[in-house]
Amino acid sequence: SYYPYPEDWTDNLRESIRNRDSYVCQLCGIHQDELDKKLDIHHIDYNKDNLSPENLISLCRSCHLKTNYNRL
Repeated sequence: SYYPYPEDWTDNLRESIRNRDSYVCQLCGIHQDELDKKLDIHHIDYNKDNLSPENLISLCRSCHLKTNYNRL
């Protein structure tokens, strides 16, 4: 989406979700230590304004791209 993230979309929030998920991609199971970068944080409902922890999961870049592929 081209819409901006809300003000509360902070590094601390994203890091708290990675920590909650034990730094493991919730789709493929790869650990962040095996990657060149931090895990992405994905909005399950695709709504950037919904920052509820229940709506956020940690994904590796590969899995994150798959969730967003060909989505209208």
